Amino acid sequence: MSKVCLITGGARGIGREVARLAAAAGWDIAINFRERSDAAEVVAAEIVSVGRNAVAIRGDIGKESDVVAMFVAAELALGPITALSILRAYRPIPASMRLTRMIWSACSPSTCLAH
Repeated sequence: MSKVCLITGGARGIGREVARLAAAAGWDIAINFRERSDAAEVVAAEIVSVGRNAVAIRGDIGKESDVVAMFVAAELALGPITALSILRAYRPIPASMRLTRMIWSACSPSTCLAH
């Protein structure tokens, strides 16, 4: 099975570096962004250029519907998510979204809930 990592905030700063390092270690990367699609697309292109698969996915992790859609889009593009990196600085994560069962159940039960 492929190693697939979903990285929220993966378009800039620490998230960008986590995406690059994970790709160099053999992971396919789903890069979540809220506003900067151009930055996310650049990171995705960099990852593809080193032989890994990558996709940029818009979504606000403060909105449940966006989180569900983000997991679905990532899994459709890359396969089951086997790792999750949550990086964001634009506002606190609401208490209702702090790695609740809703977030984990949005990804493949065989990969996320089993770990």
